Amino acid sequence: MIKLLYFCVRIFNFANKMNTLNLRAEIQNKGRFLCVNDDFYIFDVAGNDLSNHPFKIDMYICCICLQGESIGKINLLPHHMSSSKMSINVSGQILEQISISDDFKGICIFMSNDFINSLGLPYNFQTYMLLQDNPVLDLQSGQLEAMISYCTMVRKVIENKHPYQLDVIRHLTCAFFYGMGYYFHEISKNKILSNDEALMDNFSKEVQLFYRKERKGTLLCGQTTFIRRLFINHYKACQWENCCGMD
Repeated sequence: MIKLLYFCVRIFNFANKMNTLNLRAEIQNKGRFLCVNDDFYIFDVAGNDLSNHPFKIDMYICCICLQGESIGKINLLPHHMSSSKMSINVSGQILEQISISDDFKGICIFMSNDFINSLGLPYNFQTYMLLQDNPVLDLQSGQLEAMISYCTMVRKVIENKHPYQLDVIRHLTCAFFYGMGYYFHEISKNKILSNDEALMDNFSKEVQLFYRKERKGTLLCGQTTFIRRLFINHYKACQWENCCGMD
């Protein structure tokens, strides 16, 4: 248990020390994008467009795979992208691209923290945690068509230089999140965690809440007693459920 505890702390320390990739500069250097200020970018992806080394992001990323496949890691966990899948990455996550097929094609969207916060969506933190747990989503035919339509409308708004383009894109993006909200709810409802997974899930969320509140990696490292107490409490809760025969 102690080894597991310190492994978790090491992951959070690793994330705190990871360099943040300047996504705006990466895309601007490639010269193939549409954007509104520094808040919203949309562009086509073909092949390897980002760094092959692990990097931390300071924007929200949505990538729709239309063809081919890609293998990478999100917060050190392996994930696979293929046709009709969509990844949504939350600001602060660590990404690493391991391999990508030559025929890979997709659409990628970068959204700033300010843009996401300005949407005024309800249950923002709940949505945040769902996206943390389910970064890669399988899109049904209708969902894929809806996402492509969203991207098409956003591009037209930017290309036509609509005077209120950022406001229009906000409303379109809100509609997208509301449309996906039911999907997130179903994923959360149908996901069954083992006791060990529930233990680590609860522990991870407690530490993330603490880190988001304090905003200091050094303080997190200094709170060994606090973190250990959290972990032991969650461990005891799971043990109690096992003894009582609770699922």
